[in-house]
Amino acid sequence: YNEYKSYLSMFKRKPPPSVPPDKGSFPLDHFGECKDHMIAFTECLKRNDNNQRACRRENMEYLQCRMSNNLMAKEGLAELGFGDLVEGEESKVEPGGAVADNKDTT
Repeated sequence: YNEYKSYLSMFKRKPPPSVPPDKGSFPLDHFGECKDHMIAFTECLKRNDNNQRACRRENMEYLQCRMSNNLMAKEGLAELGFGDLVEGEESKVEPGGAVADNKDTT
């Protein structure tokens, strides 16, 4: 009986503490505010055999939409890994997730 009790005590160890995600929660887009961007990103992934490198612009635009609609914390695109797709401070997030291009075309 004591051996059996000792054997069972091995399985009563506490599980390791859970750790929250680094970026916090990722709320659902209940109103479909970024659905078009999400569809464009997933369609790009389908066309490119799930090669995320080929769909970085669509991914960036989707995350910009989520940030502009308060569906995730606002963070610089460079910190999210898109520094090479934007030129310094010239590009910014507009409401609706559009990228504002401040380049003078005249």
